[in-house]
Amino acid sequence: MRDVAKLAGVHQTTVSLALRGHPSIPEATRARVRKAADRLGYQPNPLVSALMASRRSPLAVVRHTTIAYVTSSPPGDNWRESQTLCEQYEGAREQAQRLGYNIEEFPLFAAGMTPERANQVLRSRGIIGLVIAPLRHGGNTLPLAWDHYAAVGVAFTLHWPNIPRVGSDHAQSVRLAIFECRRRGYRRIGLALQKVLLERVEEQWLAGYLVEHAYPKARAKVPPLIVEQWKKESFLSWFRKHRPDVVLTAAYQGAIINWLRSDGYAVPGDVGVVSLDLHVNAGRVAGINQDSRRIGAMVVNALVARLNHNERGVLPQPVRIHLMGEWVDGLTVRPPE
Repeated sequence: MRDVAKLAGVHQTTVSLALRGHPSIPEATRARVRKAADRLGYQPNPLVSALMASRRSPLAVVRHTTIAYVTSSPPGDNWRESQTLCEQYEGAREQAQRLGYNIEEFPLFAAGMTPERANQVLRSRGIIGLVIAPLRHGGNTLPLAWDHYAAVGVAFTLHWPNIPRVGSDHAQSVRLAIFECRRRGYRRIGLALQKVLLERVEEQWLAGYLVEHAYPKARAKVPPLIVEQWKKESFLSWFRKHRPDVVLTAAYQGAIINWLRSDGYAVPGDVGVVSLDLHVNAGRVAGINQDSRRIGAMVVNALVARLNHNERGVLPQPVRIHLMGEWVDGLTVRPPE
């Protein structure tokens, strides 16, 4: 601020008032100060700004910096129907509160919202910290003025621009699931997924599965089932043809168990079932706990670190932070040999 004051030819206090748009400073002076600030690349630290605003207030009000939780569900698509997305949001909200921040959902594709309007609302409210929820509209980017924000993405559906992203290591998860299945004596390990889910994790589940089946220890190789639409007939046709003794899946473990039992197979007596995206387990379904709530908290930690360093805009190279999944035992697989 001293540098800005020197360049603009005003007192440092004038700079502070001008950048806040205080009416005591003439508009011509405010414009000169803003021009000098832009020329020097000056950016206020949002944490210091919030602290000073609180100290200047005549009211004893606690002021929190607001973080926008940017969702991109198209009309008619309620992201809160996904337990994974809900847990990510709750983890982010709880961690933000612990750090003195407030999170508010910002639905990017709400009725009447345009890219121009979205950026206008965010900037008018002084919001510079963004958590980008997993994309739900089929694209791989969002129409935001990224240079104005410090942003961190949840999971890896946002391909551009280069902002830090935090998510589960899905390739590691499926390899861990296969390892645990082999410990339980399973040899014909199958993978059954809907294509849209596989694309949301950048085919990492399939990558880990194919790597494990590339080694000699994969005694019986079962081709994966990847389908556009999740249907009982398609699944049972694949199952009857290839006879896996355990099936890895995500989001459809309940349907698979019912389909197998309706076809005369006992779970886990005849075939095991493993979830790659496990939530409330209570000993029922075995599989991988991605800990989506913790991923949400890690996203907020990464964002607050960017805010503390006054970082905005995109990175020169992509940066990812992975959380390893953990195996959870359940009643849908045999005990270890």
